Amino acid sequence: MKDSAHLQLEQLKNPSAAYRSAPFWSWNGEMQEQRVSDQLTSFYEAGMGGAFIHSRSGLKTPYMEDQWFACVQAAIDTAVQQNKKVYLYDEDRYSSGFAGGEVCRQNPLFRQRHLTVATSPVPDGDTLAVFAVRRPTPTQVASYRRLGEGEVAADGEETLWFQVCDFVRNPNWHNHCDPIDICNAEAVDTFIALTHDRYAAHCGAYLGDVIPALFTDEVCLAVLPSGKRTEDVIANHHWTRDYPRLFEERYGYNFVDYLPELFFAVDHPRQPTLARDYLTGLSDLFEKTTPAAAASGAPVTISLSPDTSILPTLWILPAWAIPCGNSATGSGRAWIFSPTGWRNCPHLR
Repeated sequence: MKDSAHLQLEQLKNPSAAYRSAPFWSWNGEMQEQRVSDQLTSFYEAGMGGAFIHSRSGLKTPYMEDQWFACVQAAIDTAVQQNKKVYLYDEDRYSSGFAGGEVCRQNPLFRQRHLTVATSPVPDGDTLAVFAVRRPTPTQVASYRRLGEGEVAADGEETLWFQVCDFVRNPNWHNHCDPIDICNAEAVDTFIALTHDRYAAHCGAYLGDVIPALFTDEVCLAVLPSGKRTEDVIANHHWTRDYPRLFEERYGYNFVDYLPELFFAVDHPRQPTLARDYLTGLSDLFEKTTPAAAASGAPVTISLSPDTSILPTLWILPAWAIPCGNSATGSGRAWIFSPTGWRNCPHLR
């Protein structure tokens, strides 16, 4: 017991790399091997135990290409020489999933889309259904009926279009491409192949040791306000490709027939569990895409986006059963970021 206390005191006096801070290290210019080594050495000299290699705006070195990996290797070599750590980050800026734009360049069907309700058709939107509704208030529906082809709303009714629309993107942020549909397993598999598997191929021998962990940043379904295309749009909701079929296979009914109940308070709901079923179904699909994030063999440090417009983090939290490593202590526990702070989750061992 005395020896154990002595060792703990010595660690406090002079912590090993695993117990020291590891800041984000922005790579935002033309990266060269010597420059990388010098900067990382300066972190160590300042008392840091490592740093997270983080591609940021201004990067001139092509992301995930030869010179990028040469610089990553220079960082690894410096860490080995000084008995320190260096950490990976799995995206060009954030949030994780689009592989610097390459995922959707390989397959445009992997792009993120939204379910939108509007008072007129959104240009280029794919129409799921059109409803005639009576709305005594902006958020309340007294009655609704689905309109067939050629049918129109009656006096006192309002026509609402429910469509699947493209994400309104910031072209510069996603390298003139799109964020991905994070619930689509094929899209996530493509991201893993383009990022995690390539890191495993280039520096797999160091994963779990010199490279204690890989950081996955702000994985989320969508940032809903960015999906508003016109002033006629009332609201947006999360979406994933082929969701009507996947939903009906699980819950036994077609949610498209009840879409007003997903967006409005309905006086006499026909499917009172629709909102819960819709979110739970997406959350479960989100969970199924997540284990692949550990495909490289590296422990994963995860940051969930705290944006209140996405599917609530606390809803998703129980689904994140990934065997992650704790990069701070090496205890083999998962550390998950939520709006309430870091949570040590020993049940995810």
